[in-house]
Amino acid sequence: MSVELNRLRDQIDVIDQQILYLLSKRFFLVKKIKAVKNRYGLSIYAPEREAMVLTSCCAEAKRLGIPIQLVRDILSRIMSESYMMK
Repeated sequence: MSVELNRLRDQIDVIDQQILYLLSKRFFLVKKIKAVKNRYGLSIYAPEREAMVLTSCCAEAKRLGIPIQLVRDILSRIMSESYMMK
C-alpha cells in the first residue's frame, strides 16, 4: 500500500508543479497584455472578457465533473491578482 500511495502522491506533486508553471505563464502573458493595453490607452479591466472566461471555464468544469464554485473561486482570485500586477 505504501508504494502505491507514494506513487499516487508523486503524480499529484507533478500535477501541482504543472499548475504552478501554467500560473506563471499566465501571469507572464498578463504583463504583456497590460503593456499592449497601456500602449493603446485601453482599460486594464475588461468585464466582458472576464465574464466570457468564467462562463467558458465553468462550462468546462461542469463537463469534467469539477465543482463549478471551486473553479469560479479560483479564477476570480487569479483574475483579481492579475489586475493588481504591475
